[in-house]
Amino acid sequence: MSLFRNSKWTRRLTGIVCLWMLIILACSSLYLVAEADHDCCGQEDCPICACMEQCEQLLSHVGHGLIACSAVLLLASFVLSVAAPVVPELFHETLVSQNVRMNN
Repeated sequence: MSLFRNSKWTRRLTGIVCLWMLIILACSSLYLVAEADHDCCGQEDCPICACMEQCEQLLSHVGHGLIACSAVLLLASFVLSVAAPVVPELFHETLVSQNVRMNN
């Protein structure tokens, strides 16, 4: 598990994942734009319509994820702002925390 402790490796992996997500979102959007006015003959199993539906679902799920993420960040910032005055009272200084050497 020492592979994930290397900060350089995790930054690269995070960058690659973000890049792939941006590529997927861009390709989905471009596909929807390109096939927006395709001639659908009214078939029930039109492959272009099915692919467009998958792209729309992907984009909507990402949008819902952003809304949920922003709501969690807003809630966390509120909780931290309320808890800020209480936090110093939770941690009392001891002789050990001050690194006091205790001789006999």
